Amino acid sequence: MDWFLTAVYGAAMNWLSDLLGVRMLGYPYMQRAYLAAVCIAIIGPLVGTFLVHREMSMIGDTLAHTAFAGVAVGLFLNTTLSL
Repeated sequence: MDWFLTAVYGAAMNWLSDLLGVRMLGYPYMQRAYLAAVCIAIIGPLVGTFLVHREMSMIGDTLAHTAFAGVAVGLFLNTTLSL
């Protein structure tokens, strides 16, 4: 997986960085952040549609509020959790 991130995806993002003139796209941590954002943008609506179809839409609301509480606690404690 690391080979794919550096050789294929990293090279494509570096090319896009040079093409657009946005240096931020050339940094590896930003490349992985954009990859995570794209994955969430694809998976999120699929999960949401499934939950609404199964009449379990409150689970999505619960997950959002739980994630918000986790971020709030992390900011309050001023720490990160390494998994």
